[in-house]
Amino acid sequence: MRFIRRFASAVLTCSIALYAQRFETASVREHRGNAIRSGPFQVNSTLITMEGYTVFGLVMDAWNVKDYQVKVRPDVPADDIFGAMYDIVARAPGGRIPTPDEARAMLRALLEERFRLQMHRETVERGGFALIAGKRTSPLQAHAGAETCSVTSRVGSDGRSVQETFRACPLDTLAERLTKLSSDRPVIDQTGMAGNYDFQFVRDPSDTGDVSASRAANDLGLRLVSRKVELEMIAVDRVAKPERN
Repeated sequence: MRFIRRFASAVLTCSIALYAQRFETASVREHRGNAIRSGPFQVNSTLITMEGYTVFGLVMDAWNVKDYQVKVRPDVPADDIFGAMYDIVARAPGGRIPTPDEARAMLRALLEERFRLQMHRETVERGGFALIAGKRTSPLQAHAGAETCSVTSRVGSDGRSVQETFRACPLDTLAERLTKLSSDRPVIDQTGMAGNYDFQFVRDPSDTGDVSASRAANDLGLRLVSRKVELEMIAVDRVAKPERN
């Protein structure tokens, strides 16, 4: 009886692993429209649709990393990973909605099979910032609902954002936005503040440039501390255009 239980447990574990490895069906087509990848990776049904994705964007979502965590070998054709865009419609097996981690595992398998992706992992140390709690009370408002993170932006006549509104976002999203404001020096969330928050970036009309990363953090009752940070990198060694389907 004990052997049967162990065998059943092993079969269940194997079944879960197999479920997470492959989409049941997947269509990959060249993107012909104007849409581009935007927003966080979301899984809301058994049918997963991705529109206007480069291979670079697919790698980011498949391994759940930021753009500065993807390294591409110089001999990989730039158009194959940065230029060509694709629409993907894939169905998860088993008739149930996969978890984001399961969907990412299936997306990794799709990249390996259809795009002939080859990669390896690296850990590098580079200069960056730690996002930490400030000395004063933070005006960040905790979001009590179950919404997914959303970001909206109001753009001024000069073409720059004058107000960015974040709703139901974790502070990792804030760290990612601050990274872009800090000339791509990575910002790592070390506040220890879990959960989702509502907050805004507002640029003073008299400012001639974008809001600085340090000022944005200070306005939210947080601080940026310069320090060395360790980053896990996804290094792309090879990729090819997918076959027509």
